[in-house]
Amino acid sequence: LSTYQFEKEVITLNEKYTKNNATWLVFFYAPWCGHCKRMMPIWDSFIEEISHKKHINFKTAKVDCQESPSVCHRFDIQGYPTLIAIHEGMAYEYQGPAEPDELE
Repeated sequence: LSTYQFEKEVITLNEKYTKNNATWLVFFYAPWCGHCKRMMPIWDSFIEEISHKKHINFKTAKVDCQESPSVCHRFDIQGYPTLIAIHEGMAYEYQGPAEPDELE
């Protein structure tokens, strides 16, 4: 997502969750990051896997921190990759395993 799209779709709507009570799982990365390069196929596989499941009630996004530094700064991204869950205006950093079946 571009910075504008992220601000509009993720931040604004979650801060005003009465309008859209969406929960987001956001993958923050840098294109030069080796860990990100290894994690990207896992993330993409996870997205593909959950896209076919009707019981999943959250949205996903990828944010390139080189292209959208203000978004990454807003979420205090200190290292890459970082997974953040955003729900009702609160951000929670994911600390668990990084395999597609374990992310769900």
